[in-house]
Amino acid sequence: MDVRRPERDDRAVGGERERDGHRSRVPRHVVSSAAREVTKRRTVVRRWRRGNRTARTTEVVTTRERVRVAVVGRHDGGPAPVREIEPVHERGGVLDGPNLGAVGERATDRLVAERGGTDAVARRAVAGTLGPNRTTLSGEPPDELRAWVYRDLVGLRERVRNVSVAVERGAVGTYDANPAAALAAAVRERRAALLDAPPTYDGVADRARVAARAAYLDAVLSALDRRADRRRDAGDRFASVLADHGLSRDRLGALLDARGEVSSGANGTVSGERVAVEGAPAYLSLSRVDRAATDARGNGSTVPLAARNTNLFTVPYGDVADSVVGELFGERRVRLRSAARALRGAEGVAAETDDERASARRERIRDAVRAAVDRRREALRHRLAEAGVGSSSDDRRAVVAAGLDRWTTPATRALALANGSAAAAVAGVAAERYPETVAETEARDRLRLALRAAATSGDGVPQSAVNAGVTATRRLATEAATRAAARAANRTATVATERVERRLGRSLARVPSGLPVTPLPSQWYATTNVWTVEARGAYDRFVVRSREGFPGRTLAYVRDGGAVGIDWDGDGDAEHAGRASEVDLSVETAVVVVVPPGGQGVGDTDGNADERSAGW
Repeated sequence: MDVRRPERDDRAVGGERERDGHRSRVPRHVVSSAAREVTKRRTVVRRWRRGNRTARTTEVVTTRERVRVAVVGRHDGGPAPVREIEPVHERGGVLDGPNLGAVGERATDRLVAERGGTDAVARRAVAGTLGPNRTTLSGEPPDELRAWVYRDLVGLRERVRNVSVAVERGAVGTYDANPAAALAAAVRERRAALLDAPPTYDGVADRARVAARAAYLDAVLSALDRRADRRRDAGDRFASVLADHGLSRDRLGALLDARGEVSSGANGTVSGERVAVEGAPAYLSLSRVDRAATDARGNGSTVPLAARNTNLFTVPYGDVADSVVGELFGERRVRLRSAARALRGAEGVAAETDDERASARRERIRDAVRAAVDRRREALRHRLAEAGVGSSSDDRRAVVAAGLDRWTTPATRALALANGSAAAAVAGVAAERYPETVAETEARDRLRLALRAAATSGDGVPQSAVNAGVTATRRLATEAATRAAARAANRTATVATERVERRLGRSLARVPSGLPVTPLPSQWYATTNVWTVEARGAYDRFVVRSREGFPGRTLAYVRDGGAVGIDWDGDGDAEHAGRASEVDLSVETAVVVVVPPGGQGVGDTDGNADERSAGW
C-alpha cells in the first residue's frame, strides 16, 4: 500500500470541530486528526484449463481510499454535571492552570505515534487490521487546586450541616419515623442547589471543584441511606418484640395520639334519662378494702382491683433491647457509654454503703471500663502516628495523656471517649504542640475525624460484668435507703436520712435504662420504653338509679351477685329467675414513654421488670 497526504482536507470528523477550536462539549471532542489517501493494489491471478492445455493470467487492481486518522477524547468529569468547559486545552480558568493543554499531544503520541505513526495507522485501517485502542490520561493540576477545592468543601459542609428535618418524638421512639431517611430526602431535594454547578465551567479546575462537591454529597447520602436501612431493620425487630407481648407499632402510635383526651364523669344521661351510678366500693382500689365500711355484700375484706405491669426493656440493655438495636460485637457486650454510666452509679452507692460482694462487682465493672479506655488510648496514639504527630511514641503518649487529663476517673474518661469530646481535646493538644504538622485546615479536619473514629468505635464491655454491677447497685441502694429510714427517730436523723436518700437516688438514676433509639453507637436520638399493663377487678355491688317516669319511686338496676326472683304466677312468692352477677372488668393496654437523649433514659429504677399488685 502507498500512503500520501491529500492536497487539501478541511472536513470535520463526526460533525465535531477540529483541534483548532479546542472548545469542547462532553462527552466527545476531536483532539487531533489527519487525513491520508491510501493506494491499495490487489493482484488477481487466474488459472485456465482446457483439456490438456493450461493458461495463467495476472491482473493488478488499484484502488484509492481516503482515510482520516482522528484521536477523539472524552472528558471524564466524574460525578460533576455535564457542562461546557472554557478554556479546556489552553492555559487559563479560575486558577490560571494548564488545564488539558498537553493531554492532546500525549494522547496522539500514545495512540498514533507509538503504533507507527499516522501512515502506518491509515495503512492498517485500510487493511482491516487496526483494532480499537484507548488510553486514559490526566492533566497536570495546579499546585493550589487541592487546598482551593478543600476550602470550598468546608463551606459546603456547613451548608449541609444546616439541612434539618422535624420529626415527632413519639414517632421516633416507636420507630414510626425514620429521621435518617427524612434527612436524606431533604438533602436529595436540595442537591442541585447545594451542588451549585455553573452554566459553564471556568476551566478544568472549576469542574474538579464541582466534582468534589458532588462526591461529597453522594457520600453524605450514602451514609444516610445506610443509617436509614439500619433503622428500618431495628424497627422490624422492635415490632417483633412488641408482637411477643401482643402489641404492635400501630397500637403504640394510637396510644400516643390518644393522650390528652378527657373522659366524661360517671353520672349523666342514658338515652335521654337522668341516671345516678353507685358502686361499692365507691372506686376500685389496689388496696384491701373492709366490706363493713362499704354498702357491699358479705363480710371481711376484699381487694377490688389487681394490676400487673411488665417492662419490656430492662437495664442496662438486656437481651430484649439487644435484639432490637442489634449486638455490636460477636459476644454479648454493652456499649462503653452504658458501662461508664453503670460504673458511676455503682461508685455513688459505694460512698453510702459497705458491701464486699458489691465492691467486687464494682471493681469488675471498673476493670472492664478501664481496659476499654486503654484500648482506645492505643487507637488514638496510632492515629496520631499516621498523621505524623510527634517524633516518637512517647510524644504521642504525652499528647493523649494531656488531652484526657481533664477527666479524672475511668467512668468520666470513658464517657468523654464515647461522646467524642475526648477526641476533640486530643486533637486540640496535637494542634497546639505540633502546629507545623496540622497547620492546614484539611490536616486538622482529617486528624479530628480520625481521632473521633478511634475514640468512639471499638469493642464494648462484657454485659455480664455490667449487669451484675447494676443488680448489686440497686440492691444496695434499696437496703441503704431502708436502713436510713429506720434510723429516722428524730429531726436530725430525718435530715440525715433525706440527705442519704437524695444521694442514693442520684446514684441510682445514673444507671442507664430503656431502649436507645440510635443509628450508631456514638449517636443517641432518644430513649424509649414500653410497659404492658393488665388490670382486673370487680364491684361487690353496682347500682344504676333513675327517677324518670316513676313518680315517688326510683327504679334501681342492681348487680351484687345475689339471686333474682320474679313472681311469675302472681301467687305472692317470687320464683328464682337467675343471678345478678357482679360487675367485673378486665383491661389490657400499653404505656409508651419516649424521652430526649439527656439523662439516663427511662425504665424501672428498682430493676423489677414484672410488677404486680397484692391482689394479682
